[in-house]
Amino acid sequence: MKRKLIIIGLDGATFDVIDPMLEDGQLPSMARLISGGVRARLLSTIPYATIPAWPSFVTGKNPGRHGVFDFFDLSGPKRRISSSQDIDSPTLWQILSNEDKRCVVLNVPATFPPAPINGVLVSGMLTPSDSRFASPPEMMDFLHRETDGYRVNIHSHLTDQSLVDDVHEVTEKQERAFLSLLSQQNWDFAMIMFRATDVIQHHFWDQQEIVRECYRRVDRSIGNILEASTGAATFLVSDHGLQGQYRDFHINKWLVDEGYMFIQRGRATDLSRWEHIRRLDGREELAESQLRRSYAARLLLRMGITGHSVRRLLPRSWWRALKKSVPRGLRNHVPASNDLIYDVNWDRTRASAYQLYATESKAIKIVNLDDDSRAELAAELVDRLEQLRDPDTGTPIVRRAHRREDLYSGPHMHQAPDIVLDLHNGYNITNAFFADDCVTPRDEVRGCHHREGIFVAFGDGVEREKSLVSAPSLMDVMPTALHYLGCAVPADCDGRVLREIFDRHSETAKRSTRYQDTEHSETHTGPHGDLSDKEEAEIEERLRVLGYL
Repeated sequence: MKRKLIIIGLDGATFDVIDPMLEDGQLPSMARLISGGVRARLLSTIPYATIPAWPSFVTGKNPGRHGVFDFFDLSGPKRRISSSQDIDSPTLWQILSNEDKRCVVLNVPATFPPAPINGVLVSGMLTPSDSRFASPPEMMDFLHRETDGYRVNIHSHLTDQSLVDDVHEVTEKQERAFLSLLSQQNWDFAMIMFRATDVIQHHFWDQQEIVRECYRRVDRSIGNILEASTGAATFLVSDHGLQGQYRDFHINKWLVDEGYMFIQRGRATDLSRWEHIRRLDGREELAESQLRRSYAARLLLRMGITGHSVRRLLPRSWWRALKKSVPRGLRNHVPASNDLIYDVNWDRTRASAYQLYATESKAIKIVNLDDDSRAELAAELVDRLEQLRDPDTGTPIVRRAHRREDLYSGPHMHQAPDIVLDLHNGYNITNAFFADDCVTPRDEVRGCHHREGIFVAFGDGVEREKSLVSAPSLMDVMPTALHYLGCAVPADCDGRVLREIFDRHSETAKRSTRYQDTEHSETHTGPHGDLSDKEEAEIEERLRVLGYL
């Protein structure tokens, strides 16, 4: 019997939301998979961010081996958006293609530009608008016909119910596209990744009914996919979980206060960024509002009026009431703080987390030091950060500060951030230079990442009604998929085959895993300039709206 496997990715999905909904019978498709298969909490990469998590998923390797650590690559003369060409290891579908398995892959992050495979690859997050998003290219017309205009991206400038509606529209189009490809292609492996769960939880964590409705919508998509793929095994995977962000850790303020980072007046980057965005299709009005705000902000700053300065004068309850009563259009003209007119003095700085990496990476880079001094400063920062306490609660902020040497291995380890933070629940970092303290409570709760994602396996040869006690790694899914489909696993994978998910009497459990040495991925080209300034600005805008910048 020919083996088939479908992997359904749910970006940011968490059992903390799923389990109560299962108890209430709200997620019948997920309930079917879980009751008839194996479930486990899945440990993401550190950092537990979309990038590098999905590249680690598709290669089965830590970022030190595949070379992608963040949404941004810093290996060249300037910071640029990471792409599929930076992944320096064979991906799951490249290996399957080499073993004559036909693949359908849709909407997985960091797959742009889409590389040729034995089948169809439709790129996902970090794909610029108006770009060639499918391989082979002629599949773009097919997808547009099947979906009345296929869409990769959500409209990042939308808010409130308009954003919710747009997320569901994109989800529906991507589901229709995937079902059409499953019907059209003679496939062995197929994967779709839904971003809805991540986007909605980031924006609406404090409105849980909107979050639950998103999960119900995605559950219907899962049910439709299961119905269209009878006989195929199914893996349900998330790259990380989500949680409420209740307190902000202003890491850059702490670095400035402690003398590791220095700032200076005279920042113009905000204006230039919005000038780029103004040239993007459909974003002129958005950019104009931001540019006007920047000019108005300069006048308000000269008067000493910022959101931060007003907040310091008012009791918290008054401040919250004021924010709710002032229309968003007026609030956009008031600078949050006087960060706007400051930038990093890189000549004097030794360590910074400012605008080098996405905030979800929780990463610090050490600069201007030789190797020995860098190692000494890294050790000092790790020790001090792990001892840091929340000034209000007295509890630790940092669960663990990881030096890159302790976290990664492989030929690209030197490209990694010097330190990556794993924060206690409820905290996330910001880019702010100025705040009342290095930790402050949030006025509006939003969603931020949690390390524990989800893993569910269902199908022929898979155990039933089993929960794994030990949480597997996100990097284990790729070698497990290869073994299930009878293909060789790269010998340098950091992940392992999850034999414990298989029925011990099944052929899959009895069969020995094949391993083979692999070359670096043919798609890796090192530093490149494929994206224009306009495309870079567009993608940065989307990341900024999610709170990643």
